[in-house]
Amino acid sequence: MSVTVSSIFGRARWIAEQENHTAFNTDAKLMDEFNASMRFIRRELFKVRSPAVLTTITFNSPAGATSGFAGTVLDPGLTGDDVIAGVELLKAQIGGAWTPPLRDVGQDAEADWQYSSASLSTGPPEAYALIDYSATGDGLRLMVLPACDKAYPMALTYFPQWDDLLVANILTDTVQTDLPLDEWLVLDLARKMSLRDEPDSGRFVNDCNVMLAQILGAHRRLRRKYPAPVRPVPLPISHRRVL
Repeated sequence: MSVTVSSIFGRARWIAEQENHTAFNTDAKLMDEFNASMRFIRRELFKVRSPAVLTTITFNSPAGATSGFAGTVLDPGLTGDDVIAGVELLKAQIGGAWTPPLRDVGQDAEADWQYSSASLSTGPPEAYALIDYSATGDGLRLMVLPACDKAYPMALTYFPQWDDLLVANILTDTVQTDLPLDEWLVLDLARKMSLRDEPDSGRFVNDCNVMLAQILGAHRRLRRKYPAPVRPVPLPISHRRVL
């Protein structure tokens, strides 16, 4: 089930006793706060690895090293609200079978690999790093290491960034109620309106915290259906450059 953003605004105004103050708490202002609240709770859900905020796609890697990098920069073809904000896991299909999740070596280890003997060769993907590709206007991108010796099928489970909703669409844009995300959003918007009206007000703070804890608790239980992520690890000594 889902409810409209307009409905959430109306409920928040009602419990905050702000129904007659729409000139002060305008739809445009509430939309700014709504988007900020969505970014916050989605990040919290990603921390507990909730499948509700994860997306899985498959695509083929390019072959060879990407110019200026030690490995192969992937191009999953993501645009708009699909842009990667975080990675849960990345797999490669080698010899017809999917690998265990590749190691996340992070940007520092990627720089170390840049000068290692491993960076001089190509082969099947062993690890990945989420790198800054902003020079091309693409922001964060995934790079696999070592550089791919050929194209490989890839499977990526990732956390898409939040694409802000627009105030013009509050009657049609909707929020899923099965989290129950809508109830927390109502309370959080009411809390923010109360703070604008009375800066020292602590109204709805406890209610928001209790509801958030319930939501995150429910989603921690959901994650047990999914494999544990592969956390960043240092590269083996054999992959480091000897000076």
